[in-house]
Amino acid sequence: MQPFAPALEDLLEHLEDLDRRLRPPGGGAGAAPAGDLLLQKSDLAEIYDLVDALIAGIRSIDAGYRRCRNRFAHLPAGCICTGQDGAVLEANLAAGALLGLSPDRLQGFSFRMFLDPRCVPAFQSAVADLIGGEEVPAQEYLLVRSDGSTIRAALAGSVAHDPESGAIELLWVVCNTSGQKKAEQALREGLPGAGSRPITGRGRAP
Repeated sequence: MQPFAPALEDLLEHLEDLDRRLRPPGGGAGAAPAGDLLLQKSDLAEIYDLVDALIAGIRSIDAGYRRCRNRFAHLPAGCICTGQDGAVLEANLAAGALLGLSPDRLQGFSFRMFLDPRCVPAFQSAVADLIGGEEVPAQEYLLVRSDGSTIRAALAGSVAHDPESGAIELLWVVCNTSGQKKAEQALREGLPGAGSRPITGRGRAP
């Protein structure tokens, strides 16, 4: 984020320096005549108060921004923001771990690069539906990590707009379902008839 607060502090220092030069300590020969003063003391005091309030307000906004960034970065689910063209604009740590690249390195890559080619048509269809204003339920895709390994993941998407340009952005929540699939398969293989029974999450029947 642009460091606005330090810039305002510099402005305050310049104003204070102006005040010192206009009103040298003790007056004397170096003091400017009262009629020539650029700013009266009351005007300078009002400016100081306004600048102090502005600094405090921007510091508060900056702190809120950093809190939101930190929370986004550490969400347990993978979160990815892409442009309408599929380019990754932002990703959090969980998304980076899923795909095998740090969030910074993910930026600029097309998210379609991480999709198994067989999943691309379904993904593009989901993108078109989202942009068209339709609700799209979470769908499962096969993702290809940076090392070539694959994982199954459920993707839920929504549409947002850049607050400045108004450009369409797509927000994706990515949840690794590979472990769940393996657990279901192990349960089906280990329990007689398990393949025909729903998995309820309850304890095994006696």
